[in-house]
Amino acid sequence: AQIRHVTRSVTVGSVALHRAAFRCMFSLRTWCECCCRDHRQKKTSLVSAKKVMDERRAPRTRELAKENSLPLRPEVFVGNTKSDVIDYTPDFSAELSLAGQSLGMFRKVDLQLGLLKVGALETTGAVAAWNTDNPEKKIDVGDVIVMVNGETDVDEMLRTKTKNKKFVMAIKKAAKP
Repeated sequence: AQIRHVTRSVTVGSVALHRAAFRCMFSLRTWCECCCRDHRQKKTSLVSAKKVMDERRAPRTRELAKENSLPLRPEVFVGNTKSDVIDYTPDFSAELSLAGQSLGMFRKVDLQLGLLKVGALETTGAVAAWNTDNPEKKIDVGDVIVMVNGETDVDEMLRTKTKNKKFVMAIKKAAKP
């Protein structure tokens, strides 16, 4: 798997601390912080990381998750400031029936952010039927797939098998340009 490495340095007295966040591009659950190092020593120690949640958005994220009865998904820092936080709270949930038809959608993994997105849509299939029946909750190219059949990990979402020909996806609409 490819690893994205973001580094920040903070100097405390004569000790420079490096905080590095690693994220596996195929697993949003795989977060670790490492490399707390005293420059006078040659040792490097690993420490476990906590989920990153912007405290300004946490109450609203929890409220939306309760309203939609969907599991919480951590927000991710993309830059160095809290204004660079991306919110992955789903906008809606789509229940697709695969009885006698294909999904009708190609998925793609955004390697830069480690997300599963709608890559392309076919004119036939379960997604086309959903879009016809639910124009206010239309699935479009570029939308982020937050959850598939209860799985929020990108690896697991890609491997998800349908049960009873039902395919439930939580979707975060793509930002309008």
